[in-house]
Formats: sequence, C-alpha cells, structure tokens
Amino acid sequence: MTEFCKTITWLYFPDPAVPFYRLSIHSRYGEVTPDNTKYWSVMCECARSIDDSITEEEIRDQAVEGLILKSIFTREQIVSIYSTTLNYGYPIPTLERDVEIARAHAILEPLNIYSRGRFGGWKYEASNQDHCFIQGKELADRLFLDIPEKLYKTGLPEHRG
Repeated sequence: MTEFCKTITWLYFPDPAVPFYRLSIHSRYGEVTPDNTKYWSVMCECARSIDDSITEEEIRDQAVEGLILKSIFTREQIVSIYSTTLNYGYPIPTLERDVEIARAHAILEPLNIYSRGRFGGWKYEASNQDHCFIQGKELADRLFLDIPEKLYKTGLPEHRG
C-alpha cells in the first residue's frame, strides 16, 4: 500500500481534474483481498449527469489516471480493475421529496415493508452509519413496544399496536 494511504480510509476530491468525488480504501476496513500481505483495494465513486455520454470504460480509465495523478498508486501497482455503473446512486433531495417519501411509505408499510437506512429511507443527508443503526432500533421499538420513532419521520400517523 502506498505510504500515504496507510492512514486513511476515505478521501473526498472536490477537484475537476479527477472524475471521482470520493475514494475509499477498503483494505483499511478489513481483509478484502485474496492476500492482504500482497494486495490492497481502492474504490472510486464517480458521478455524472444523466445525459452525459461518457462510457463506463472512459470514466474507469479517467479514474485510474486520476488515482495516479493524485499519487494514490502507480500504474505498475495495478493488478486488476473492476468497474460498474449504477444508474441510480445517491438520492437527490428535491422540494417534493418528503411528500413522495410519505406516499411511498403509505404503500409499503401496510405490506409490512419498512424502508429505513441510508438508501432505504431516501434521506441520504441524515443517514450516516449512526443514524442507520438508530433508525433500525427505533423502528423495532415502534413495531414491538409501540414507542414512536423520533429520528426518522415517514409522514404517516404513528403506529398503534
């Protein structure tokens, strides 16, 4: 692992010179490679507009060049590359979002589907790891102990037994 990367788990890059806005070093989270004495892993998160015509291969190549530019690793250190495009990534808050979330919950919850967490609650800005844990605990308290949720608001009337 590059010396610089040995002390970080993720970095943000508000830099138009690279296509990624966040870099995660998964090897800092645990053993995620076939042999962590020889290999380490990096994940780049790149965003683009829906009408961008850049191909997955082009953005992948730009990310590799950006990682080299930022001295994360050298070209010689690359063993393998995996790239995928998720058509829908981070939820984007809009003025209509809370109304739409309440509408979704009104359909899902009568079916015993309780959507919470970073992506399940569609409130990315208020759902870090701590919030996600609390949302799960509060939902369990609501369902089994009839204690209203405080952190996550669905827009629905509170559950009653």
